[in-house]
Amino acid sequence: MISKEQFTILMAGLGEVFNKNLSEAALAIYYDILKDYSFEDVRRACSGVIRTHRYATFPAPADILDYLEISEDDKGL
Repeated sequence: MISKEQFTILMAGLGEVFNKNLSEAALAIYYDILKDYSFEDVRRACSGVIRTHRYATFPAPADILDYLEISEDDKGL
């Protein structure tokens, strides 16, 4: 499980890349959705989103979850 501190650092990094600072309310929503994953899994998913997200908008939780689900599938191989 990712800690709130680790999560906040990752989201700040995404915010730098996509030029968007999340509000406390938005950060809480993202954390609630992603908190059960490990730091390493969320970090890898964020890196994947940074490499492939084609829009200037901040990625939705679903964009990050897509990478987490791919990662889960890879572990099963």
